[in-house]
Amino acid sequence: MQGKAKILVVDDDEDLCYIITRTLEKMGYEVLAVASGPEAILAMTSQRFCLALVDINTPDVKRREAILRMRQYDPQMPVVLMTGSPGWPDAELQMTCQERLHMPFRLEELRSIVKSALGESNRLPTF
Repeated sequence: MQGKAKILVVDDDEDLCYIITRTLEKMGYEVLAVASGPEAILAMTSQRFCLALVDINTPDVKRREAILRMRQYDPQMPVVLMTGSPGWPDAELQMTCQERLHMPFRLEELRSIVKSALGESNRLPTF
């Protein structure tokens, strides 16, 4: 029996994390929200995720490093970059991330990108 898809959300905005978490839980996903890149890496060492949503536009520059390190733990996991800036921060992140979700976003955009990212990967973690 397969379990719920588990999604990692990395953002230091508590209100936004709450909204994203509640939206994804209503869609049937299990969600872990963390506030920093180091917390995301720690979570990846002990759990498997089907998708990561990462806000890159924060003073915590370690989030960029976290995205690159996530690839070491799970090269196949889709990563959606959440950003308030137009375009991609750099070519390396563009190649590493599945998609970009421009903030502020509508909940329907979030739902659509999550479904698309998980549908393209079509995978649940194996334990």
